[in-house]
Amino acid sequence: MCFRPMQSKEKLLEECVSYLRARPVFDRVLRQVREKAESLGHIGGKTIISIRSGAERDQLEGFFQKNLHGKKQLTVSVELLERALADSRFAALSWDEILCAYFGGPFIGKKEQREREESDRNDFFAQYADPSGDIGARFLAEILSGECEGRSLLYAQYRADQELLGQRLRVLIHACDNLPADRGLAQALPVFAAEISGDPHYFDEGTTTDRLLRLFIQKHYGIKRQPSYSDTEWKARILYRAGILKDDLSNTVLIYGIQAFLQDGTRHSGMDGFYRMREPLQCTLQTLYRLERVCGGKDVYVVENPAVFAVLSNRYPETAFVCTNGQLRLSALILLDLLSRESRLHYAGDFDPEGLGIAQRLKDRYGSRLELWEYKPEYYLRARSAENLPEETISPERMKKLDKLKDAELVKIADLIRQYGKAVYQETMLEWAYRNESELQEG
Repeated sequence: MCFRPMQSKEKLLEECVSYLRARPVFDRVLRQVREKAESLGHIGGKTIISIRSGAERDQLEGFFQKNLHGKKQLTVSVELLERALADSRFAALSWDEILCAYFGGPFIGKKEQREREESDRNDFFAQYADPSGDIGARFLAEILSGECEGRSLLYAQYRADQELLGQRLRVLIHACDNLPADRGLAQALPVFAAEISGDPHYFDEGTTTDRLLRLFIQKHYGIKRQPSYSDTEWKARILYRAGILKDDLSNTVLIYGIQAFLQDGTRHSGMDGFYRMREPLQCTLQTLYRLERVCGGKDVYVVENPAVFAVLSNRYPETAFVCTNGQLRLSALILLDLLSRESRLHYAGDFDPEGLGIAQRLKDRYGSRLELWEYKPEYYLRARSAENLPEETISPERMKKLDKLKDAELVKIADLIRQYGKAVYQETMLEWAYRNESELQEG
């Protein structure tokens, strides 16, 4: 009698893997079995294997000892797997061992995988978030606990690049602990970013660091968004509250006849000089940040265009004027917010879709504290008949902006613009529209 030497398990497992890899259909079989196992946490359930060729049918029939003639698919159950293995020369092995050897490691159930990933993620964020730490670390802990917005953003960044996120969180914590306002300062955004990170663009709008910093400032100062704030103003307002000035020198508003007071109640000496000399002043966002109060008397007149501002401030030197210079920048809105506390505002702008839109925004924002100034249909008709009326026709895209108007005075002008298709600008009405105003004469 001849005895075969007992084959080692390692050798048998190696032969089994070689057998399966030599038959390509089993790569799909085993991948689907493993996927099902990871979902269940153990080998079980059923998976369906499509039969794509005669060669695949032969390979499946040979291993599973099952007639698949005319079949287009095979349902592989755990029972079928175990029976095929038991009837083969690899019966000493288990499917756990085979899958581990075939894929180079044990399968991990989805529940176990989620728990492991969650543990790894918690360990990562524990390096930066600390409920009892400094203010920046406490803020991160509040985000991760769900106390404030931002957890989904952090998790998305964690999945994308953990190393980069770690760098960003270290800079963010440093920024939260060193806001200019908390140090009695006001800094331009690039200056603050360079001081904190070494990169003047580190907190540029749209970056992850910008979004996280604004979330912190909102939470830190308890800032609430007002309905009148546009997205652009809201973002700039958040930074402004923290003493971070976006476009601080280019973000200006033109003023005349306005007094300004610092937070200690004293006059701003520089602005006071322009007030006493009756000269206009280009006021920056940085200057406005230092002010507690501004005063322009009972009535302040606000215009859209610098040329109109220059003529009116010369014509009525005892009256306070503001020029927004087109679209409403943060500097103009902050100044008007301060003025509207104790002055009645009067606004005049161009008779075009954009100018009427500005007027509507200001009316929505200040309500009865703002009056629309010289928005009269007869002024539009008079200017339209003048020789210097622009020849260009307003495009349909611009015309659609008129549909958003609600104020009755503005709607009347909008109807005329739709009828004639032309704009009328402040400069063309300057010699007759803004005259004989008793309030202007009184100052």
